[in-house]
Amino acid sequence: MDQKSGSPEPHKTRFFWRVFVALFLALLAQFLLETAPLNPIRFPRLGILLYIPAVLLTFRAWQEGELNLSSLPDMIFRIDKMDVNWGSALIALEILLITIFLFKDNSFTLLNLCVWFIGLSLLVWSFWEHTPKSIWDWEKLSSGIKYSMGRIKISRWTIILLLATGLVIFFRVYRLTEVPHEPIADHAEKLLDVYDVLQGNLSIFFPRNTGREAFQMYLTAAVALVFGTGVSFLSLKVGTVLAGLVTVFFIYLLGKEMGGQRAGLLALILSGIAYWGNVISRIGLRYALYALFASFTMFFLIRGLRRSSRNDIIIAGLLLGLGLHGYTAFRIMPIVVFIAFGLYWLHPQSRGMRVQSAFWFGLVILMALMVFLPLLRYMLENPELVLLRSVTRLTGAEQAITDPVWKILLVNTGRALAMPFWNNGNVWAHSIMYRPALDMVSAALFLPGVTLVLARYFRQRDWRDIFLILAIPLLMLPSIMSIAFPDENPALNRTSAVFIPIVIVIALCLDGIMSSIERAWQDHKGAVTAWGLAALLIAFSSWQNYDLVFHQYDQQYRVNEWNSTEVGNLVRKFLDNGNTIQQVFVLAFPNWVDSRIIAITAGHPEVNPYLASENLKDTVNFTQPLMFLMHQDDTIDLEILQSLYPQGILNRYISDNAPSHDFWAYFVPASSSIP
Repeated sequence: MDQKSGSPEPHKTRFFWRVFVALFLALLAQFLLETAPLNPIRFPRLGILLYIPAVLLTFRAWQEGELNLSSLPDMIFRIDKMDVNWGSALIALEILLITIFLFKDNSFTLLNLCVWFIGLSLLVWSFWEHTPKSIWDWEKLSSGIKYSMGRIKISRWTIILLLATGLVIFFRVYRLTEVPHEPIADHAEKLLDVYDVLQGNLSIFFPRNTGREAFQMYLTAAVALVFGTGVSFLSLKVGTVLAGLVTVFFIYLLGKEMGGQRAGLLALILSGIAYWGNVISRIGLRYALYALFASFTMFFLIRGLRRSSRNDIIIAGLLLGLGLHGYTAFRIMPIVVFIAFGLYWLHPQSRGMRVQSAFWFGLVILMALMVFLPLLRYMLENPELVLLRSVTRLTGAEQAITDPVWKILLVNTGRALAMPFWNNGNVWAHSIMYRPALDMVSAALFLPGVTLVLARYFRQRDWRDIFLILAIPLLMLPSIMSIAFPDENPALNRTSAVFIPIVIVIALCLDGIMSSIERAWQDHKGAVTAWGLAALLIAFSSWQNYDLVFHQYDQQYRVNEWNSTEVGNLVRKFLDNGNTIQQVFVLAFPNWVDSRIIAITAGHPEVNPYLASENLKDTVNFTQPLMFLMHQDDTIDLEILQSLYPQGILNRYISDNAPSHDFWAYFVPASSSIP
């Protein structure tokens, strides 16, 4: 028997044909589900039919010992004495209770932040497991660092890891200023909130546009100050791209937790180049925060339970609470954490550890609740604002629910689970409409990967395997639960965190295939073939993901979103000539540019230059030069302007995005203004 995987020891020189046939069938099946330009005509029924033998062959290869996953890292059983400094813990809780009263008027202040931070620090210190010897033995620490520096060697593995990291960074930052090209109305709302922060309005919850949690606003404000990017679309994108890169790193750590170093490396690469994660990071909205804090929480939780580490559990709780200040979809994570503990308690790995793990569960809840306190205070006072978005999706508060709820949930679940292979939704801003959420290679490895993880679970009965699989539908729930608006499901944004377990399953499958080849040919040929196949699959995946993000998504986005920044740049030139933003007017027209984005691009987020047609006559009181910006089909306002200002100058501006985005600018010289 293979001691690591619990499977029969394979023949050393046997050519494992089932593995390669299963991979070929899965790739062919996914090719038939692909969209143009890779596959102009989709054949869903044939694709499903081919996936069936691919999964069956994968399972048969596992039964025969031809294909196995790497072993999960061993569980470390250690008794937690549950020694707590209860005196300081009670003081910390008293301090934190005081902050409930200090977090008033929906505002962070120096006082309530300091008290909150002191209370949290004291609470963490009270429950933290302290080592017998001080970790602040500076002499020993410095000598250890010098010793380690002297022994640093750049190994082959280090080079591979550095190259993989470079590839990921390239995909995530390449053409960041251009892709996506234009901000949308949601970006205007966020930037106005960021502007408020920079003006000293430090809100706990931002009620603008149905309400938003605070984390992104402060992250973007920090980016604006540190990088000098100001209140801009780029500041939003830099913040969320950084969040996406940190997420990729934690996916790497989670991959190591679930399958070893090489599985972690493959997870790093496949997640870093993936169109799904890349677009969600680049869009500059809060979506990336769901995946970011989910990766934090899952990693420290899984590692904490594996190592019997109370300190990891404490960190998981703190990050769980912080994530609740991020994106609304993250509110599902407390349920995910509860299910993780439940699975742990139900499996033999927790034998003899259940009492102390119940203590750990209490710690997670306590830490998360204390970090959540500011928003909790606001939510208790304004539940209708904090819960508005969730309530309108779960109930008929905004739109009537016409079908039975069970039927909607069933259909929504099916659509969400099919998302990686078939259709990732109809929102052009953060997805390529109606195509699979995964590239062809990743999607082809996903179902065989699920098969192998489940097979490993039923043989070893390790809670981590079943949690990895169950996390997929659980993290999809923010999209699945869109009962009143089922057309909003599936959506890449509300499911951004589910990409984490999905890509780990994919990486485990590819790692298993590589191990199968290496066992078949236990010499140089086996290693070369295994890494060669992985490199070939990753190269194809990179090529397709590059095309998806930098060609297909870019072109789709430019066609669908109005060229607000082009208009804003024209306004900026007008201002550079000594004019003011008060001399600029964006005339109302259905489904045209967002006038707030134009002002933000021009450097004046404090102004909205919007002007309704009926108010055009009010502009005749100006004596300065005026600029009127119009939709190319707005002939009615053009006639009014020409009658008011017959000496005005009309210019047509050609858009770089699409011919349908051309616009008019009507300039009125100072001498033409009527006092």
